Amino acid sequence: MADIIFRKGFSIGQPAAEEDGQYLRVCFIDNGVFEIATDLDERKCILVGRTGSGKSAIIEKIISDKSNTIRLNPEYLSLNNISNSSIINFFEEAGIHLDSFYKTLWKHIFVIALIKKKYNIVEEKDFARALHSLMSLYRKDPVKDAAVQYIQQWDNSFWIDEEYRLQQLTNKVEKDLSASVDLNLLNKAKLGAKGARNLSEEEKTDVIHHGQTVIVDKKQIRQLENVIKLLSENVFTDRNNPYYICIDSLDDDWAEDAIRFKLIKALFETIRSFKTMINVKIIITMRVDLIDSLFSSINSGGFQSEKYKGYFINMKWTKTDLQDLINKRVHHLFEYKYTKWNVSASDVIAKTIGKKQSGIEYIIDRTFFRPREVIAFFNGCLEIAEGKSYISDTDIKKAEYNYSNERVIALCEEWSRLYPYLNNFLDVVRGINDGVEVSHLLGTKFQEFCAEYSDISKQKNYDFSSEAANAYLDLKKSGIIFIRIIIGILYKVGVVGLKLHSNTKRVFLFSEDIKIDSRHIELTSKIYVHKAFWVALGIQGND
Repeated sequence: MADIIFRKGFSIGQPAAEEDGQYLRVCFIDNGVFEIATDLDERKCILVGRTGSGKSAIIEKIISDKSNTIRLNPEYLSLNNISNSSIINFFEEAGIHLDSFYKTLWKHIFVIALIKKKYNIVEEKDFARALHSLMSLYRKDPVKDAAVQYIQQWDNSFWIDEEYRLQQLTNKVEKDLSASVDLNLLNKAKLGAKGARNLSEEEKTDVIHHGQTVIVDKKQIRQLENVIKLLSENVFTDRNNPYYICIDSLDDDWAEDAIRFKLIKALFETIRSFKTMINVKIIITMRVDLIDSLFSSINSGGFQSEKYKGYFINMKWTKTDLQDLINKRVHHLFEYKYTKWNVSASDVIAKTIGKKQSGIEYIIDRTFFRPREVIAFFNGCLEIAEGKSYISDTDIKKAEYNYSNERVIALCEEWSRLYPYLNNFLDVVRGINDGVEVSHLLGTKFQEFCAEYSDISKQKNYDFSSEAANAYLDLKKSGIIFIRIIIGILYKVGVVGLKLHSNTKRVFLFSEDIKIDSRHIELTSKIYVHKAFWVALGIQGND
């Protein structure tokens, strides 16, 4: 393809789905997830995957392809108002279970959004028309009359912004909660969680007794159930005309973690309430590390994480999927720039690197099988090869330098909530020979690391400070305990794969999905660093 020249700014799209509009529309690769997510008969509706695995791309595709879609962004809903509410924080800290309120919140948001979408309500006169239409759908029915009354009660919620819609409901709860305690306690409530911590046991008992009654607003709960019944039986009944509520960006920092996890838990439980609407499906995205944090933070009775895993759609890509993705995007790039050419990736990239792999295989092997990484690496190759007509093996190796270092940064950012010390742990495998036994790590270098980490962890309040100190003092006995912890975490985030015994195979969690208890890591177990990090960590390996 001698007539092709890679010019400045050439790319096969953007790694982030929100910025990848043109390529996402034309070059979408359906690996089965889209069909599952949009299937009304399929209960799976929670897209679970790591950063860059294509969750947002599925949401963008649904919104692009389906007629009746509603996008709800937690940030635009201003759910942080709940986290910032001194009144709500006071009652949370005092020991009141606000789960009922959080579920009511989601149900309220969903029914308002669905009615607004169904009847195209943008101003007051549209609401009157929608109300008339709803009332004409049934004959005398006290339950459905009550549902209509609830909708009338929140009439202006239908043409104001989502932010104010939520604030209305939050303000009502704050007002009711404030009215449930005497003036002395109300003054403490205005101090938020700090005020709750200063309550006497007698005051706390009084707050819980009165506040719990307010939170479990049986009238509002019953009214919302009536609305859902009305919508299920009389409005959302046409399976040939589906409606999709899409919620992305739950992993962004839209609220303080403690409140955010409770809101997400309530969201999970609310999704099940809307299964009675046969042509409505709620689809949400969740990052793996957020799921882990969520489940570990929830200890309330009755919440069983296992029953929600049946709703998960795991974002998995094969090498063939990713090869198709690259080929489709390369073809689109050159079809757009050079209309007479039909170009595939193999036409513009090295056929072999070393003796074993093609350039495409080399790139894919340095990813966690996620589209974002493949796009980022290939774009880096195009940038290095600017002015040329072919990406050579040398160009790929040059692009790998930036790509590998960027992967380390991205990995530490992805897992910063759970493992803020991950970058420190990477030092343990820096410069090792690929496939080395664990015993080879327990030397002077590791002992020095333990001393340094013990000091840093005390300063920054990191985990495993005492384990590091013990390992420094007794490398032979305590060192193996600490090294197992480190390797277990590096395995979980995908930096290393493990071969536990001579008669077992080498496994990486991202591809095999095999969880390993760190206690099963032996001195003779072998460690393999993922190739994405070889350059950045100076790993010595045979490719």
